[in-house]
Amino acid sequence: MVQAVFERGSGARLGSGGWSQGGSRDQTIAHELAIIYALDDAERVRKFTARLQEAIGGVGVRFLRAILAEGHSFAAYAARTGKGSGDRAATDVAKRFRWLLEALTEAQHTATGATGQAIRATPQPRQVGRNATLDTLS
Repeated sequence: MVQAVFERGSGARLGSGGWSQGGSRDQTIAHELAIIYALDDAERVRKFTARLQEAIGGVGVRFLRAILAEGHSFAAYAARTGKGSGDRAATDVAKRFRWLLEALTEAQHTATGATGQAIRATPQPRQVGRNATLDTLS
């Protein structure tokens, strides 16, 4: 999903833009609709990217964009950013990539986000009848 949003934000579109059978009026309307859709896409991409930045920060978003939308391999990204070349550098970049995707999954696809996942040590008392608990019944 993140890759699709990044590609959409870069202006990538499916289909061809030419050889329409309609007249000039149809082409004008199609062009105006394309502009409206592009503006709508830009706003949606901006909102989605803002949510990503809240979860993993601007540096994390730029990193994911480089890998997912700009086509950098892990090894190429490591070399480009001065992390070195070779298998170890590429492995380090791959680990960072996986970690960021896990952080996004945790932040975006849970009901309360990463910080709201409290685990209770003991079960809460169960009510029986009116305002009674198991402690008061024994």
